[in-house]
Order: sequence, then structure tokens, then C-alpha cells
Amino acid sequence: MELPIFLICQICIYSDCIFLKRL
Repeated sequence: MELPIFLICQICIYSDCIFLKRL
């Protein structure tokens, strides 16, 4: 299964946001 680049980017950005909020 290969995810589209834009979808991967959204997931990374979303994860980064959660990570930053938890700090």
C-alpha cells in the first residue's frame, strides 16, 4: 500500500502538531 505524497505530508504535519502540543 502506497499513500499519496500529499496524504503522507498531511499525516506528518498532523503528527508534528500533536507532538508540539504535547511538549
